[in-house]
Amino acid sequence: EDKVFHAMPKPAPIPRQRYADEKAVLEDSLSDNISIDHLLDSDERLSYRAPSMAPDVPKKLHQGAWSVKGTLDLHGYTSEEARLLLVEFLNEERKAGHRAVRIIHGQGFGSAGRKPVLKEKVPVWLAQRKEVLAFVQAPPYDGGAGAVYVLLAP
Repeated sequence: EDKVFHAMPKPAPIPRQRYADEKAVLEDSLSDNISIDHLLDSDERLSYRAPSMAPDVPKKLHQGAWSVKGTLDLHGYTSEEARLLLVEFLNEERKAGHRAVRIIHGQGFGSAGRKPVLKEKVPVWLAQRKEVLAFVQAPPYDGGAGAVYVLLAP
């Protein structure tokens, strides 16, 4: 009866949602400051495959072994706009269950100084995404050097 119970101080709340949001932003962020030259296959066209993929995957992707379901055209967008659109596009296509998509980056003829800005950046961005298993330059009838086919993880 003559005892006093002191309430224990409540622990500080853990901002789990903020941590999850920050993690998602980091996963979606793409850097322009990395080199992927060591990741590219050395053949006559641009090609990349994740280390876990078989060596013939880029060739099969180029030949149409997977049906291309979605297309993203980046003509006319700035580098920052294109980066955001690419991340959103890849997320949407994966949610839709599409395995192969086409990304049209152009050849830079409309850029200042006719320098292919997006043509150089898109492969770097793609190689940083864990859901990208492979990509290869599209065949001439489907964009050639101005587009890539991308194979996404299921």
